[in-house]
Amino acid sequence: MSNKTLLIEHNIKPTIQRILILDYLSSVISHPTADEIYTALVPKIPILSRMTIYNTLNLLVEKGVIHSLNIEEKNTRYDFDISPHAHLLCTKCHKVYDIFLKNEQIDFLKNLVEGEIFDFQINIKGICKKCNNLGKTSH
Repeated sequence: MSNKTLLIEHNIKPTIQRILILDYLSSVISHPTADEIYTALVPKIPILSRMTIYNTLNLLVEKGVIHSLNIEEKNTRYDFDISPHAHLLCTKCHKVYDIFLKNEQIDFLKNLVEGEIFDFQINIKGICKKCNNLGKTSH
């Protein structure tokens, strides 16, 4: 499905700015901030404003097209993948990684709630596998 169709299905007018923002988000796995999205897109659309980026991201989150991640104190990051999964923020390289949960792990969460889960965010701070391996020395 195209991102234009995705916007229409969520009752969002598919402007060129919204389509390009969604195209960018769907093409990266880095969980970018609004400023990172602006920096990536302003060469393509020189008249693009930061306010347009922020307003579009807020609308996309509100309509359930994307997720916002509040894994850092100062930056909100955005994720195109709205499937149930967790995130790891590496405190060394500062990258955010997806952690996909198994069905039994999601069922465990549902049992904890003893109700219905519509959405969840699990944010973990630690050291990613790559950085952890860099810190190990061989004997």
